[in-house]
Amino acid sequence: LLLQEEVFLRDLMVNVMVIIGTLLSVWFGPHGTPDYDLNDLLRLLKEPTFVIYQTIFIIWCFVLLTFWVEFRNDNAESPRYLTRFDVETRRRLLRFSYPALGGSIGGMTAAYAKASIELVKTSLFVENQFNHIGTYVILGMMGGSVFMQIKFLNAGLKRYEAMYVVPVYQVFWIISGILAGMFYFHEIEGLSQNDVRLFTLGSGISITGIILHSKRRSSHQDDTGSRKKDVKLDEIKEVTASFLNKKGEPTPPIIIRPELV
Repeated sequence: LLLQEEVFLRDLMVNVMVIIGTLLSVWFGPHGTPDYDLNDLLRLLKEPTFVIYQTIFIIWCFVLLTFWVEFRNDNAESPRYLTRFDVETRRRLLRFSYPALGGSIGGMTAAYAKASIELVKTSLFVENQFNHIGTYVILGMMGGSVFMQIKFLNAGLKRYEAMYVVPVYQVFWIISGILAGMFYFHEIEGLSQNDVRLFTLGSGISITGIILHSKRRSSHQDDTGSRKKDVKLDEIKEVTASFLNKKGEPTPPIIIRPELV
């Protein structure tokens, strides 16, 4: 409402679905974790489960980044497997890539931020962790994630409607953060079978809401995401055009009226 964006009943229903799914995921997802020092955090980074998750995460981000790079400027030299998409699908995938990338990276930001807090806490109450290079590697990963997260979120909000960008971003941020905590800090080990089932249900509801949201058509933006106002030909009184002659001097203006076109 503050941004004067058109809101439909379908938007409200889909957002309620996303909120319900997100609440289930957060409520029944993992919460508490033990204390960690730098050696623990570096060891967890090398765990097979987290390496597999990180590999899948990188592939997922690479796919979204490919959509963003190739479809943003309507690249005519896109790979063949991308040129098979029709124009409408390209627009939807491009619009989806902004908040999905920002939210997915934001989830990893939360995991790295938690690791950084653990390092600060251990340094204050147990032993200084800032005399090791590994500490600064983790801090650097957090800083890079924060930058990329904000970049794609702001770019998406600049190009598309907040009614679409914010819910999609928020869902990916929460789910990515929970999954990162599960596989990095092994938080899933503290969940019961009932918690896992309800967390999965909540994630499924949220993903369904995202799919429905991806089909929302923008009512204020053109193909490039810039704001425009439709102008009818009969509303144009006259158009004045002026050109330069061979000497670089302006020629007399030419008045073009719609009734003469």
